[in-house]
Amino acid sequence: MIKNLMQLYSLSICFISALIVLICLIFLAQSTVDLMFFEVRHKDRLEQYSNNENYLLRDGYSNVNEIALTAEQLTERRLIMKNNYIQTTRTSSINTVINTFIGIVISLLFLVIHFKIYKKALTS
Repeated sequence: MIKNLMQLYSLSICFISALIVLICLIFLAQSTVDLMFFEVRHKDRLEQYSNNENYLLRDGYSNVNEIALTAEQLTERRLIMKNNYIQTTRTSSINTVINTFIGIVISLLFLVIHFKIYKKALTS
C-alpha cells in the first residue's frame, strides 16, 4: 500500500521508465532485424534498382527512350542511387540502435534510482 507521496512519485517514475525501456527494446529489435536481414526487409525498394526499366518506372518514365542518357550512364546512375539508398538506410538503422541503447541506459538509471527512493520511503 502506498503510504506517502514519495512512494507514489518513485513508483510512477519506475513505471514510466519501464515503459520507455520496453519501447526502446521494440525499436532496437526492429533496427537490429533491419541490419541483419537488409535484403529481406527492403526487397520491394531494392527491386526498383534491379534493372534500368524498374528504375525509370520509379522516376515516372514509361520507357527507356524517354530519358536522354545512354544505357551505360543510366546503369551507372542506377547503381549509384542503389548504393546511396543502402548506405543511408543502414546508417539510419545504426543510429537508431545507438540512440535506443542510450535511451535504455538512461531509463534503467532512472528506474534504479527511483526504486531505491521507493525502498527508502518504504522504511521511513
